[in-house]
Amino acid sequence: DVSLQLRFKGSEKTCVEYYEVIHDRDGDGNQIERRIPRQQYGKRNIIEMALPISSPEGGGEVMNAGSYSYPFEFQLPISLPSTMKVYGGHDGGECEVKYKVEAVIKRAGSWGGGKEEEVEIPIMAAPPSSEPVGYFVQPVTRPIKTCCCFNRGDVTFGANVDDTRVGCGESMKVDFGCKNESGIEIETVEAVVRQHVHWSAGYHSNDATHHLVERDFMQTQDMQARSKEELEQIKMNANSQFQSRSMDLYREIRQIVQEGSNSVQLDIPYAGMNTVCDTYSGQLIQVSHTLSITMQTPGCCTSNPSVDIPMQIVSPEAVEGNNDEEGDGYDAPAPTLDGWDAGNVTTIEPAYPVSNPILGGNATDAADDEEDVIVDPFNNEMGGDEPPSLTLLLQKLDQSISPKSTVKDLINDSEWGDVFASLTPNDYAAIIKRVKVEFDQADVANIIAEVIEGFVCAHVIAAYGAVKEWTREQLVRKLLNHCTDVKENANSIFEILTDWERVCLERDFERVKEG
Repeated sequence: DVSLQLRFKGSEKTCVEYYEVIHDRDGDGNQIERRIPRQQYGKRNIIEMALPISSPEGGGEVMNAGSYSYPFEFQLPISLPSTMKVYGGHDGGECEVKYKVEAVIKRAGSWGGGKEEEVEIPIMAAPPSSEPVGYFVQPVTRPIKTCCCFNRGDVTFGANVDDTRVGCGESMKVDFGCKNESGIEIETVEAVVRQHVHWSAGYHSNDATHHLVERDFMQTQDMQARSKEELEQIKMNANSQFQSRSMDLYREIRQIVQEGSNSVQLDIPYAGMNTVCDTYSGQLIQVSHTLSITMQTPGCCTSNPSVDIPMQIVSPEAVEGNNDEEGDGYDAPAPTLDGWDAGNVTTIEPAYPVSNPILGGNATDAADDEEDVIVDPFNNEMGGDEPPSLTLLLQKLDQSISPKSTVKDLINDSEWGDVFASLTPNDYAAIIKRVKVEFDQADVANIIAEVIEGFVCAHVIAAYGAVKEWTREQLVRKLLNHCTDVKENANSIFEILTDWERVCLERDFERVKEG
């Protein structure tokens, strides 16, 4: 008699190839250097989840000899990242996010490990919020130089992305505008989406960069070179309007971009092996995506100004080819087993196991690719009887596979109410810094702001300093309405903003002051 146990597992796995340098001597006694190829492996658990269909000792059915079918389904945590695999890179190796279901068959009354089988299953992450994350790039002024040192004037350009969070197989629109105040013509302006993957194992790491999609903006009059006389006039105007020139130029570029007369559509490819991956920030694997806009000038010795825009590639809202109206998903065929008697199968009643998953964990080194490393788990019971505190919250966020989901769960837990309600500005900023995905920082800040008692402008100022520059505008826009002292102290926030942020947010400040 035997019984069946099932377990669902997911992990980050990495392999980095490198050379170990050994100093030795040849047969003549001369010192030589030998390079020996090595491989370093790493692993970190993402999830481990028991699926209690049957147990070896009581509480589950014991199977007599025969062929059995065990239908089952279970609910996955919404925060799981998508399956991915990338290989190659600069130094060789590979990295992957991998999920599998393990089945263990044990003889009743035995203490051994039993017979194990596993099936790898692909996972697509749940699509994030459908709310677009637009980004209006601050206009930048760059000098145009020839032969690396001769300044031929400046070019100012800006761009607006309708949504920097885009799914595989979806499109993003980019509007562009520029003002060429140099004696060099802008030949082309290209928009390129690139993917950068970094993975590590032990003290070694590797990187791989992929070019995903590219489009050129159309040539416009604003890209033409200026004459000597026009350049002299531009210089005179700049000297006489020094104080207001920056703000006026920002508004001019903003208007050109908003007109939308020069735009491109970038179609993000579908995900696939070693091609497009979701943006991801794990302990061993980091996948980032960037939209680069670059101006190409003639000649090999002139500068080519560019700007990089962070973006996030996620699971698409609609999956092509899934016509399942009831949402049951894709039914994979059952594996073929040795000795399987298709004409004599006992089908057990469908099971819907419920189990508390162990989420996250610390990274560790692995001896080889096949070793199933036991990784220090991190779950909702971390801390044991330790009461909720800021210190424990920060520890949870450091190990979480989705800090945004962790914050949401804890806010809904009444035991954590006092911790969030009493956060000081510095505590608030410390939490936001722990959110590894930059695209989630403003959302997390907004979620927490709703439950802080006495949320004031000082909280916004602290949060402003905790996030990347490109997220500050949307952060301030989301948080202004939560400030209880906004009418009295809004200027304290406005004073720390850059000129461009003031241009973009001036109407928001006017609105909250009017109340």
